[in-house]
Amino acid sequence: MSQYFDFLKLIYRVTHYFSQCISILIILSAIFISAGNVYAGQAPLSWDAPATNADGTPITYFNGDYKIYYGTSSGNYTQTVNVNDTNSVVTSQVANLTDGQLYYFAVTAINTLGNESGYSNEVSKTALPAGGTTTYTLTITKSGTGSGNVTANTGSLTWNGNTGTASYNSGTIVNLTASASANSTFSGWSGACTGTGTCTVTMDAAKNLSATFALKTYTITAAAGSNGSISPASRTVSHGSTTTFTVTPNTGYTASVSSTCGGSL
Repeated sequence: MSQYFDFLKLIYRVTHYFSQCISILIILSAIFISAGNVYAGQAPLSWDAPATNADGTPITYFNGDYKIYYGTSSGNYTQTVNVNDTNSVVTSQVANLTDGQLYYFAVTAINTLGNESGYSNEVSKTALPAGGTTTYTLTITKSGTGSGNVTANTGSLTWNGNTGTASYNSGTIVNLTASASANSTFSGWSGACTGTGTCTVTMDAAKNLSATFALKTYTITAAAGSNGSISPASRTVSHGSTTTFTVTPNTGYTASVSSTCGGSL
C-alpha cells in the first residue's frame, strides 16, 4: 500500500449494557489501543484521523475516505466496510457479526487519487449476544512427584484427579494460591503463570496452567569410626524413601552400627 499516510490510531470502544466502559490498554508500535465488549453482533469502532503523511508533510487530496478490514483470524481480513468521515475522531460500526465469534479489525485511509495507506494497528474482540456474557474455562493441572492443593479466590474449582476446572465470565480476575503438603514443596507455575507466588489470570480467553509439586529431599551423611569404612559418604533421599550404606570393617574387626540407623524419611 502507499506511503502517503501514517498508520491510523484505531480505537475499539464499546459501552456495555449498563453504559460502563470496559477497556484494555495495549502498546503496539507506539499506538494506544483500547478494546471492549461487542454486543448484538455489532462492533463500534473509532480512530484518530491521520494528521500527516508518513514523511511528516501535511496531508493533501484526502476527503475522509477509509476502509475497515475485518475477519476471524489475525492479519487475515476477508471482509471490508467503506467509511467516509471528515471528523478528527472517526466513529463507525460493523454490523451483522456472529455472536460468540472472535473478530480482528484494522483500518486504512484512501486519498482522492486512490492511494491507500498501510493497515492501522489491529484490535480484536468476541461478539456477544445483546446483554449477554461470554464465559471461559480455567484449567489447572497438578504435576510432579509431590502433592499439594490449588485454591482460587473466586469461583469454584472442580477437581477430577489432578485436573481442576472452573468457568468464569469474561474479564474476571482470578488469584490462585498453591499450597504444598507437609512432605512436599511447591516448585512453581507454568503455562498462564510463572514463578512460585500468587498466580493472577484475567479470563479474557480460556486459560491453562500447571502447578508442580516435588517431594522434599533430605541429605544423609554417614561416618565410620577407626578400623573401618562406610560407603558412600552421603546420599540424597526423597521423603518416605529408604537408602542403604555399606559398612566395611578392617581385617580382624567387626562392624557395630549405631541405633540411629534405620527407619524411613
